[in-house]
Amino acid sequence: AADIAIVRGLSDSFALRVANHSDKVHAHYLPQGKNAKAVYEAVEQARIEALGANAMPGMAANLSAMLDDRYRRKDVARYTARKEAPLEDAVACIVREKLTGIAPPEPAGPMVELWRQWIEDKAQAQLSHLNDNIHDQAAFSRMTRDIIAALDMAEELGDDPDQSDDSDENQ
Repeated sequence: AADIAIVRGLSDSFALRVANHSDKVHAHYLPQGKNAKAVYEAVEQARIEALGANAMPGMAANLSAMLDDRYRRKDVARYTARKEAPLEDAVACIVREKLTGIAPPEPAGPMVELWRQWIEDKAQAQLSHLNDNIHDQAAFSRMTRDIIAALDMAEELGDDPDQSDDSDENQ
């Protein structure tokens, strides 16, 4: 039964991505730096899965089983310091929790707690408005970029994708 739930969670995750994600929008807002990209990717996946989890309790259970398995296999509970623990996974778990009300998977709990206070202190304003744009990928992507900037990675964002410089075209 546990393996079936994990496989269903993987299937649900893929289906939710097809239904609720635009590669074009994603690429438009994608940061340039490695760490910022990792956070951006993880937060977008959390958004996609939260849409399904909020709509269907069975899907929420499957996704939770999948995430529990993923973090158990990654052995993230072994981390004892923030410098060892992947920030993107902690941010994704916190975003998922804010969007769904579902606590981080048990194996990820200690890792999330290493980062929680720092993340919430830095990005409290942005995290408190996540549900405002969960159905609008572009708006959510802009908010994710704001979270990344709040987490001291603004230099990894690259140019603002919403600011077009038309001066070259007018010459």
